[in-house]
Amino acid sequence: MLAKGVLFLVVGLFVGAADKDDQDKTAKALEGKWNVVAGEEGGKKAAASDLKDATVTIRGTGLTVHKAGRDEEMTFAIRKGGNRGEIDFTLTAGPDKGKTSKGIYSLEDDTLRITYAPPGEERPKEFSTAKDTKQMSWTLKRASKE
Repeated sequence: MLAKGVLFLVVGLFVGAADKDDQDKTAKALEGKWNVVAGEEGGKKAAASDLKDATVTIRGTGLTVHKAGRDEEMTFAIRKGGNRGEIDFTLTAGPDKGKTSKGIYSLEDDTLRITYAPPGEERPKEFSTAKDTKQMSWTLKRASKE
């Protein structure tokens, strides 16, 4: 389930309730390759083996998650720009194609944190998950800008 969560993480299209320029600047700041360094689902930390070699590449409003030798393509939408805001992910392929997941993000230097809920559930308010929920939280470190 954690591996699927990492794959779902890279799906998204940032849609704007915030100022368009702010959203564009935020999307530009997210571009590049990111290493997944920590994860959590339902209050349980991801094992290091689940995160090994997992990366996220962001270009424009598109994401590619590379995990376990396969890639997943997604789009994302920023609802509130800046270094901290709201983000929505929409899957572009697979059994959950077209479903949207609501989340929050924080970008500090070269660390990106994202916490999100499964499709149909409320947006998380904190960068952590609670036991017996299906919320997921990921910490990414910038590998390179593209």
